[in-house]
Amino acid sequence: MMLGRKQSLKGDQVLADYGPEESLNESADIEWVNKRWVRRLMRSCALISLVSVSLNTPKTFERFPPLQYVTFCSDLFITFLFTTEMIAKMHIRGILKGEVPYLKDHWCQFDASMVFFLWVSIILQSFELLGVVPRFSYLSILRAPRPLIMIRFIRVFLKFSMPKSRINQIFKRSSQQIYNVTLFFLFFMSLYGLLGVQFLGELNNHCVLNNTH
Repeated sequence: MMLGRKQSLKGDQVLADYGPEESLNESADIEWVNKRWVRRLMRSCALISLVSVSLNTPKTFERFPPLQYVTFCSDLFITFLFTTEMIAKMHIRGILKGEVPYLKDHWCQFDASMVFFLWVSIILQSFELLGVVPRFSYLSILRAPRPLIMIRFIRVFLKFSMPKSRINQIFKRSSQQIYNVTLFFLFFMSLYGLLGVQFLGELNNHCVLNNTH
């Protein structure tokens, strides 16, 4: 039985990176989107996009007004790159049909959602620059999911020296526990938030020292 177990483990593919196309080698017979330098470029773009959305604050633009146009141009360039990559992968893999359809891969679904939020952010910022929408209005909440693009940069460091089937089994077992803990956390956060609003109301007055500026 031990011999059979060892043979079955040898037959499974051992992952280097638990992400899309990360186990592919750079060679002439694979598509350009799977090239190593392209993947590194996309990870760098994800990091730049995170820095850009971090700079997108009222105080930053108030002190350094040119950053509005710098962040807008960088976001526009990065979004075009991500969109090109997404369209190329859809053409290569198929959207819903094929051996590995694009929209049936979880990582690809995440990448597509990030492209969507990037376009929403660009459209919103262009309206703000043109004066169609007030700057930093309640619509700015649409930028909230953008920091999640950091996952695309971090996932390259998720390395597992075990078969893919075993990794999937571990994730399936832990997903239910993560769901229960998250539900428990959200329940108490909502409860304490509602109780705080009911007891305290709006915090218009604050205790400060007389010589505080």
